[in-house]
Amino acid sequence: VRSREAAKRFPELKELCRKFIASYEKRTEAPDTKYGAKKYKALLQRAANQRLETIFVDLNDLEEFCKQEITEPDDRIADAKGIPKIRLQESIEQWIGDLEANAMRFMRYFYEACDEELPERDAGFDAETSMAKDVIMKWRQGMVQRQREAGGA
Repeated sequence: VRSREAAKRFPELKELCRKFIASYEKRTEAPDTKYGAKKYKALLQRAANQRLETIFVDLNDLEEFCKQEITEPDDRIADAKGIPKIRLQESIEQWIGDLEANAMRFMRYFYEACDEELPERDAGFDAETSMAKDVIMKWRQGMVQRQREAGGA
């Protein structure tokens, strides 16, 4: 029964994963010159520039984001998913528990969110290490595209 209830929350939680990656702000850190306090956008820029290989989602950040979203749920997500705001709030309240119970699903959601939010390379791009990483990036993009075409997304 718990899994069935959790599965009903997945569509809105997937959207919230993307919103988290795109908009979460960490005010205690020195602001990024391009993205300000947007922690994960700054990390994605470093990844795009091949200065960082892995982006780790801090569960403390996610918990802080949840507290904020519970008090001010995103009308756009509720409207897009055709659910009342109260249901979105309930989904957010249970997000951490759902994540702990189904880590692989949420790892994929965050991976997809990072992929969708990945910015273009900028002046900080590391050209020296780019050739091998470009081959890997093209292979990865091809795999993602094939999965989407096969209906795996």
